[in-house]
Amino acid sequence: MPAGRADVEPAKLDADAARRLWTRWKEFVAVVKAQCGQQAAAALQAVRDIAVGEQTVALAFGNNEFSRSLVAKPENLACVTDALSHFVGRSVILECQMGEKASVAGRIVAVTETPSSGPDPLLEFAVSDLGAQVVK
Repeated sequence: MPAGRADVEPAKLDADAARRLWTRWKEFVAVVKAQCGQQAAAALQAVRDIAVGEQTVALAFGNNEFSRSLVAKPENLACVTDALSHFVGRSVILECQMGEKASVAGRIVAVTETPSSGPDPLLEFAVSDLGAQVVK
């Protein structure tokens, strides 16, 4: 190690917890809807990727700033974080990120079930579950 450089241990990632959360995502969103309200649950439909660290869960919202901001609102953030802590099985901090890949402390976890392209899941949710119509 060069002189003057601190050795930083990278964050340990829990790919199994991320995969478990992703496979139970619809159940998680239903819990958020019951505990935090329809808006927070609908915003979670935009999540593209999940990364789980020892103390942090990161959610990547693709390019959907509206949904990211909605979940990041203090009142929603606290409620969604509580639900996440229950699902992960430990107290965690929630990070709402932009982009297709979620990262914790600069490391990236890819979950193969993550949609990488196609229709906007929030739009699909609004049409199928809320009866919205797309106007061109």
